[in-house]
Amino acid sequence: MGVLGDWARGMPADAAAELLQERGIPAGAVQDGRELLEHDPQLRARGFYVRLEHPAAGAFLHEGVPIRLSGTPGGVRKPAPLLGADTDEVLSEVAGISPERLRRLHEAGVLRWVASRMR
Repeated sequence: MGVLGDWARGMPADAAAELLQERGIPAGAVQDGRELLEHDPQLRARGFYVRLEHPAAGAFLHEGVPIRLSGTPGGVRKPAPLLGADTDEVLSEVAGISPERLRRLHEAGVLRWVASRMR
């Protein structure tokens, strides 16, 4: 495992990183996604995680925008849509299909409304 691995074995990752940093050695604990979400103070301080409400998955924390630009700040405003949630809008506004034709396609079973938009 090597000298550094032998030294750090059995030590909490954050404690090892802190000891190295105190001696001027750049170091940080390797964290998986859950550890970042639950424990990373920098991501918390920056408000990186955004709480969203998804119609199927419920409330959850989602990664935000990783960089901040003053002129174009950006942000995560809504969760991913349900399958088919944007179909009518795309077909009418992009493909130019009339509301009557969309209705007939739905009635014929070619298209389906998503659960949150059942009519």
